[in-house]
Amino acid sequence: MVDEHLRLSVRSLEEYSKELARLTYYPELEQALAEGMDVIRVLAISDIATEDNVARWLALARRMGVTELRRAVAWAEEATSAYVLGLYERAIEETQDAHTWVAIKAARRRTPKPPRRIGGVHPDLYDACVYYDREVQLPDPKGFPSVRKREGFCCENPLCNCYSLANEGHHWKRRKHGGSNHPTNAGCLCRPCHQRGIHGNAFTREIDAKGREVWTYLSGRRVMVF
Repeated sequence: MVDEHLRLSVRSLEEYSKELARLTYYPELEQALAEGMDVIRVLAISDIATEDNVARWLALARRMGVTELRRAVAWAEEATSAYVLGLYERAIEETQDAHTWVAIKAARRRTPKPPRRIGGVHPDLYDACVYYDREVQLPDPKGFPSVRKREGFCCENPLCNCYSLANEGHHWKRRKHGGSNHPTNAGCLCRPCHQRGIHGNAFTREIDAKGREVWTYLSGRRVMVF
């Protein structure tokens, strides 16, 4: 009957029912959905929220991107929810601008969780890669390329979440404007953010008077990084 009338498998229907149960557990989450918050954000919050802090997580979700929200939730699962909530709430207080989103570097640099499932490869390959990474000591990169390891091979664009050994080094102050090759003038970006983002003028990165990164996008969105 499920397959005939809903075009879904029983397993898919069971998964959807579990998601619905997560969303209806707290009335605040249902209300957020009714007010227009997207399901992805609400589901992310449902993974970590409790009766005591669900309203605080919803307030944070309105001031950060989906990528940052997922980082915050993963961080809170490893540390404590109160600690992570406090960091983000203090960051929001410092912005003094309700239209500016916030991001925290420490959340971006968390070690990414391994994928739950890897398709199309030999089942032993993942274990072999973990062993190689743990046992084989490669020489540390020197000079400008070392920025990629410094940033954990994670793209520094706060709206991106790309971890890749192929990420590229970028001169924050371009060489034609007097920028050096020193690692302090280097950032780590994935190729799309580097080529189409920074060099394609889709977004900019500046440092404010307090030394914080401020990223501005063509849509008008601003993200301040702490």
